[in-house]
Amino acid sequence: MYKRLLIVSAFLLTGLQGFAQEMYLSISGSNVGVLSGDSRHQYDIWIKPEGSATTGSVQIFDAGLGGAVDLITNENANTVTTYQLYRFEDLYSENGNSVIRRTTNPSPVAEIVAKNEERFKNRWVPLADLLGSSKGYIVRVSSDDGDDVNSYNLRVASQSGQVLSGTDWKIIAIDLSIGVFRTEKNTQFQLRPYQPAEPGTEPSLQVNGEEDSKVRLIDSFGDRYPVDGAAIDDSRYGIKNVWGLEVTGSTDWLNTFTVYGKGSPVLWEFQPIVLSESQKPQLTITETEATECAAKSFELSGSAFNPGDLRQAIWMMNGVRISTGNAPTIGFEDRGRLNIDVLIPNMRSYFPEFWSYSKEVFINTSPVVELEAPKKILSPSEPLTLSAEGSYDPEGQQVYYTWFVNGTRRGTGPTFKFSNTVSGSYNISVQVSDGGSNLSCSNSQSDVQIRVNTQPYAEISVRPVSGTDDPI
Repeated sequence: MYKRLLIVSAFLLTGLQGFAQEMYLSISGSNVGVLSGDSRHQYDIWIKPEGSATTGSVQIFDAGLGGAVDLITNENANTVTTYQLYRFEDLYSENGNSVIRRTTNPSPVAEIVAKNEERFKNRWVPLADLLGSSKGYIVRVSSDDGDDVNSYNLRVASQSGQVLSGTDWKIIAIDLSIGVFRTEKNTQFQLRPYQPAEPGTEPSLQVNGEEDSKVRLIDSFGDRYPVDGAAIDDSRYGIKNVWGLEVTGSTDWLNTFTVYGKGSPVLWEFQPIVLSESQKPQLTITETEATECAAKSFELSGSAFNPGDLRQAIWMMNGVRISTGNAPTIGFEDRGRLNIDVLIPNMRSYFPEFWSYSKEVFINTSPVVELEAPKKILSPSEPLTLSAEGSYDPEGQQVYYTWFVNGTRRGTGPTFKFSNTVSGSYNISVQVSDGGSNLSCSNSQSDVQIRVNTQPYAEISVRPVSGTDDPI
């Protein structure tokens, strides 16, 4: 259903220019007439201290209606939003990567009730100071039976105004009711689950009200999966694979929707990253010959990467790390056509954790020469056929033959016919090549010595014998 945004006076005064593409937390009145996806109208956000967190104040942005990112479906706002602060242990207990809700009904530590008061519009207001607590606090946000959609945000700040959420304190949404504001279709938001998402723990999620936004799981290597029933590889390239949530932008000014865990709630660290585009950066992998035939030298370059990114490159083959850095020389044990992968750590967003690139490398070795000579001693003019037909290239490439007699090129092809009338010793060699550019790794040679004998020569010496009656 089309979401109608009522442009109220406060909206005109603030203007859209001051608001970038953003993701907000959201809640709807129980009688909302637009497709917000909100079927619960109550959400809990965990304000969790990290390590030795300093004292701060939990604050709410745009707590009431009438701000630039709210949907008012009638002439006047009629939805009341209540923000209540509880100690975490009063409402929940931890259960691995999730939480279990207690059945208690405690009183809140602090509370704000907002409708459309001017003091809440487009500004941060304090809810309460956060004192030392090992588990932190829960901000419970609920709405009444109005028909508006209220978008808001939470943070923790020090007395001096320094933002502490994201460092000393984490904002953790227990299931998501969110809105994306002033986006385009190619805009992408990324969220990480609270706690590292172990392989095989990807949840089944239910998404409601997303309209033209796409909501998908994304893994460490940028592959995308449906939110329900995804089967994500435990590892790739020998590296543990983790997952998060990706949300694309919308053609609506504000698109609100919910992402619920099926069976149990899913906890999300609410520190979204926004990307204007997710096109994979171009990487050039330059390959040159190395000194050794079984080695190659490489160099990485790409205008989208800084030198520090490229120096952290990881080179992989068959899931095994074979080198690191931006200009390695790598020796290979295998020969022929090999596939290698280059992983560049991604420092600009949560996912992918690595940009992956593949390259085919050809490791060439010299052909194996099999030279056969049926005889090695010939008579003058006696023909001899030598053969190198048994020669082969270990990588299966076509081979080429060149025959030499005493260093002079005399023929081509797998066989060679030799004869000579001049006696003497002749060195016959065959060079077998696979046509590679590196001659030292592409050519092999074998030779044989052939002797042509001198033509036999005989003289007969006869001693004259005379009879008594013969004339002399």
